[in-house]
Amino acid sequence: MQLAFYGLSQYQASRRATQAFQESVQISTPLASDASGNIYFGFVVLKNRILWPLFDSNGKQLTSDIARISASGLGTWVPVSTAANDSSITEVVLNCAPAISNDGGTIYIAVSNGQAGYLVSLASATLTPLARVRLKDPDSGLDATLTDNASASPTVGPDGDIYYGVLENPCCRENHDRGWLLHFDGRLVQAKITGAFGWDDTASVVPVSMVPSYTGTSLYLLFTKFNNYAGAGKR
Repeated sequence: MQLAFYGLSQYQASRRATQAFQESVQISTPLASDASGNIYFGFVVLKNRILWPLFDSNGKQLTSDIARISASGLGTWVPVSTAANDSSITEVVLNCAPAISNDGGTIYIAVSNGQAGYLVSLASATLTPLARVRLKDPDSGLDATLTDNASASPTVGPDGDIYYGVLENPCCRENHDRGWLLHFDGRLVQAKITGAFGWDDTASVVPVSMVPSYTGTSLYLLFTKFNNYAGAGKR
C-alpha cells in the first residue's frame, strides 16, 4: 500500500511528478503512531530541478512541516510557521519524533529556524495549534540551541508533564556540552525543574518500583544518559 499525506494523486500524476516528489519530499523524523493507528511525522521539502514548487491535492504549496496520516489513509499537514505562530520558523528539528499525550489528544514536537525555536503542541485529530513555548537556556537566559545534530524527542510523563532536551547557549561554556533537559506541564504554560543533560538523548520513564533505593516522593523516575564531552565547558 502507498500513502501520501499530500495526496497520492499528486504523486501518481506523471512520471515527472513521481520523480519530483521522491527527490524533494523527505521524512525528517521517526514516525509516531497513536493507539488508533494514526501516524505523525515531520518532513522537509527540498527544491528540485524537475518540478518546483510542489503542491498538495488542495493546491497548497508544500514546505517543511508536520504531517498526519489517519488510520484510514487520509493525509493532512500544517506548516511549522503556523504551528509556532512565528514566520521565522522553517523546520521540524531533525530527528525529533512527535510525542503523543497520554489521552491521545495532543501531539508535541519541536520546531526551529535552524538554530532556535519552540516546543509546540497540536490537536492530534486536526493538527490545530494549541500552545507553544520558546526554548531557553536556563542558565544564560538565551535561546537554547536546537541543533540538527541532536537526537532528542519530547517525552510525556505519566502525569502528563513534558520533557525535551536542548543544547546550551553559549555552547560548552556552562555545562560541558551536555545541554539541558527542559521540563514543562502538559499545557506548555509552566516551566518546571530542569535536568543537566538532554540534547542528544530522549528520556525514558522508569517506574519507582524498579529502583528500591529511591526514597523520594516522585511518582516516576527518568532514565537518560549523561555524557561529559572531553571535559568541555567550565563545570
